[in-house]
Formats: sequence, C-alpha cells, structure tokens
Amino acid sequence: MPLLWLIGLQAAATWNPPAQAAWAGEKPPIEVRLHAATLSMRGDAPIEVDLIAKDNNFAVSPFLQPTRGIAFEVISEDGQPVAPAEPMAGSPPPPPLKIEELIAISVTSPYRIFTHESARTIFPGAGRYKVRARVFLFNFPSKPVRYAQLVSDTVTVNVTK
Repeated sequence: MPLLWLIGLQAAATWNPPAQAAWAGEKPPIEVRLHAATLSMRGDAPIEVDLIAKDNNFAVSPFLQPTRGIAFEVISEDGQPVAPAEPMAGSPPPPPLKIEELIAISVTSPYRIFTHESARTIFPGAGRYKVRARVFLFNFPSKPVRYAQLVSDTVTVNVTK
C-alpha cells in the first residue's frame, strides 16, 4: 500500500507497508525506543529500534525494518522537517507468516532491530537532527484485521560529513 505520511512533521511519499504482528486487545502492548550515536554521511546510519513489551502478548514479523513497517521522521535543529539527500529504496511486502513464525516479545525479552540504511537516505547532510520512528503494524489474526501506529521517543543525532 503506498503510504503518504503527513505526520505533522515531514511529508514524503514512501512505500512502507505495515509489518505483520499479533497482539491481544485494541492496541499493541509495546513501547518503541531509539538509540543512535554520531554518524557520518559517508556510511550507514546504525539507528537501533527497540520494541519493549508491556505484557507477554505480542509477536512481530522478523521482516520488520525501514520500508517494511518502520519510517523515520527527521527534524532540523530549528524544528523544520527535512528530506533525505536520497530517497530510500522501497521493499516489497514480505509473505504472510504463521503465528508461530513471528518473533515473540515479552516483558523480559525486548526486540532490537538494527537498521543499517545509508545515512544519505535518512539525513539531508551534516548537522544535528531530532529523529523519531513510526512503526506501522497490522494484526492479521484479528477479524477484522486491525492496524496500529506507534511512535518512538525522540533522539538527537549528530551527523558528520
């Protein structure tokens, strides 16, 4: 599904299908946190996305990654949304998985996604930016299928040339 995310911060046309997940209740019982160190525009952007369970009733696709359920919002120091130097390549949606093929996340076992996208596909250039992630999920086992969107905390990232 093409997703035009006008999230109040950044408007960019992107292909970002939601990731498959399973949870009990209306909303996914997880929290999203980001971790990022100083990085260079010449390499990868090792931004880590943690899913931290609030209870033991959540599982997610092992295919969760940028362009497959994760989108980054980047804001300049003066509060303006910025576009990346290059667009991120889209990913085709993964095949549907059986519940037992999803990764179970419990209170004692958070899940960390290591993103190693090119810094040029997230940031416009060298500088200091505020970044947060939006995680898009769908709960396939529920009838009707439910969709959810979770927003991470905001982190400051220093980007060098």
